[in-house]
Order: sequence, then structure tokens, then C-alpha cells
Amino acid sequence: MKVIAFQHSPYEPPGAIGEILQERGIPLDVIPLYETQSVPEVDATHLVILGGPMSVNDEKGYPFLAEEKALIRRWVGQERPLLGICLGAQLMASAFRAPVIPSEPEQGWYPIRRIGNGGGLSLPARFHAFQLHGETFAVPPGGDPCFTGHPVRDQGFLLARGIALQFHLEATPEMVERWTGDLEPHLRSRILSDTAHYQPAAVQLCRDLLGDFLERT
Repeated sequence: MKVIAFQHSPYEPPGAIGEILQERGIPLDVIPLYETQSVPEVDATHLVILGGPMSVNDEKGYPFLAEEKALIRRWVGQERPLLGICLGAQLMASAFRAPVIPSEPEQGWYPIRRIGNGGGLSLPARFHAFQLHGETFAVPPGGDPCFTGHPVRDQGFLLARGIALQFHLEATPEMVERWTGDLEPHLRSRILSDTAHYQPAAVQLCRDLLGDFLERT
């Protein structure tokens, strides 16, 4: 078993995903697309597509996004395990012609609700997850909605053996501190306080999610 992650920004690393895989003795190769500006051939059993500051609609500014979408279509068509987070989830939607459009920004920790049985994933009916985005996806044709929230409704879907999640269970306290550095001080203070409260549980949820993901072979 081998996992590859596509990283779109030096400030959005795998975080807890890398730590949990290391605990389990599973190798992780991180491909810095912000440096390579192209998508390589992927020799792995599982693929993780991380978040990033760009829009999936900005293929002119970031031509490698079109390459990612093509790779996503291949992986889904071959029923290979794929996990998309935030931008990664939006890329999964866009790859199958579902719209990705501006949304009310979500910044901080928000409640997430499972839809039905959540596609069989080992996440609870209600939990809090970190959010930092200003766009939202529609669930693509054939996708199975599995999580919802407010103010942004669509928070997750399954597609073949792919898992798409708008929220960040992988966010570490250090990542949240970096991501919120430019926010208004009182908002940042509240988010950091919420991080101390919610992040330990989110790490366990990330561990459970990765267990599900790694079993999708």
C-alpha cells in the first residue's frame, strides 16, 4: 500500500493525515504541484488531493488543474481510492461537470451533519470540522451526498471509491494558526479558542476516516 498526496500550496500540507499514516507505517509521497506546475504519473494505491487557495475554475492561471481533473476522471472510472479535501473535493465535482461557484465564506469551526448513514463512513451523525473556503460544489451526477452543513449545504459526497469532503479534518493547530493569520483579531482569537476545543476530536475523526479510505481497495 502506498499513498500519494497532491499539495497545492506550501501552507496546506497533509497535516494529521501524514502523522496518522506514519503511525500506521504507510508511506506517503507528497507532490508539490505549486512547484511542479504539472501532474505526474501516479504510482500508488491511494490518492489524496489536498486544499489550496486557487479556484478550480482558474485553469488558465493554473493549467495543471485540468490535468488533475483528467486524472480524477481516470481514477473514478477505474474505481481506485481517492480522497479530495476542500479544493480536492471541488476538483472531484468539477471533473464531472458539476458547478463550483462562490459561496458564503466559512472561516472556523462549523457543525457538520451526516446524511443517512454517511455513505458508510465511520464519522458520527454530528461533529465539528474546520472550514476555510469561499466556494462550494454541487454533487456531480452519480455522486452520493453524505454530509451537509450551514450556511454551505453540500459538505461531502461519495463517487465510486472516491470520497470528497469540503471540510478539513487534517488541520493541526499550527495549520489553523497560519491560515487565520490575516483575519480580524477578535475572529482569529475565537477560532483559535475553538481549535483548542474541537481539534483533538477532529484528529480522531481523521483517523477513523483514513481507516475507511485505506480499506477502499
